[in-house]
Amino acid sequence: MPAFSPKKARSFIERELGAPIDVLFKAFEDQPIAAASLGQVFDLCLPVVLVCVCIWLSVKFTWYSIEL
Repeated sequence: MPAFSPKKARSFIERELGAPIDVLFKAFEDQPIAAASLGQVFDLCLPVVLVCVCIWLSVKFTWYSIEL
């Protein structure tokens, strides 16, 4: 399966997590670093409270139409 668009990815993530990406993450890379038959992997940055740094993570989101 081809990667889905950045707009569709953001919409899916915001719906699943219940808040806008800009509220949840300090930074979010729109382009996936990997895509496969079951999902896509994105880099994101979680803010660290009271410190001016963030923790970079890679997070896999499975395709919304597939239930395992």
